[in-house]
Amino acid sequence: MKRSGPVIDMNAPLGFRIWGYDASHGTNMARAHSHPDVEMNFISSGWMRYVFGGRIVTVSPGRLALFWASIPHQGIDVAPKTRGVWGTFPLPLVLSWNLPWKLGERLMRGEFVMSSPDKVRDTFDGFMLDRWVGEFSRKEPETDRTLRLEIEARMRRLAGENNSGRSRERARPPEPGFESALAFLHAHYLEEIRASDIARAAGWNAKYLMRVFKRTLNMSMGEYLSRLRVSHAQWLLIATDETMLDVAYASGFQSLAPFYQAFGRITNGVTPLQYRKNSQRDSEFKSR
Repeated sequence: MKRSGPVIDMNAPLGFRIWGYDASHGTNMARAHSHPDVEMNFISSGWMRYVFGGRIVTVSPGRLALFWASIPHQGIDVAPKTRGVWGTFPLPLVLSWNLPWKLGERLMRGEFVMSSPDKVRDTFDGFMLDRWVGEFSRKEPETDRTLRLEIEARMRRLAGENNSGRSRERARPPEPGFESALAFLHAHYLEEIRASDIARAAGWNAKYLMRVFKRTLNMSMGEYLSRLRVSHAQWLLIATDETMLDVAYASGFQSLAPFYQAFGRITNGVTPLQYRKNSQRDSEFKSR
């Protein structure tokens, strides 16, 4: 697979966002959602629990977390006094940093990449990210450049840390078997799978699994599967110059028609070609 990397125009708006999070402004998400960015979470106090990447993940205080937010995710539980820093970064910007490709693969496959525990580094991260929030709010061009460089440097260090992408804290699944079904789905979404295959991994029948899926994520299992495949396609459309047919096949679709249909439904009418062009709007793509 040929990969291509964008070169960001330093005078163009980079489009990233950084903000402080306070649980008093909102807690659980009503349903699983997705957006085409790399998202960063850092919790300074409290904790937050997600359904993401085939499992239930707890983001603990002091752990820097990074994930590909185009994969459906949902906050299902949060401590009342949780505070932290959130950030979203456009995929073309992240790709322009030429981070180790292994990190990109982990994000694309649905890993919740977390920093390894280190008290000194965790404290430093807390101070640094609080400073990012203040600097971002000033909207100054030179400050944006400094922020971009610091964010890139921190992601590079995260890529080199000895972390597994999994929190050591585990939450009990909403129902026994649901997390097993999610894990199976994430391991096989690029293949031709049936509801009965996924249900078997949970030890349930397909009808019951579909009811649990809808009740837990407010989304059908088929829609969740489509979102996984479209998120994979979005990454390939930006990170490679593969043809639409190759992207469709590589993302688990059996032909172009269902690929275009699912892509347009999930992106509110944007076609795969438009998505690739929009991602290149402020960038010049060239081979690595």
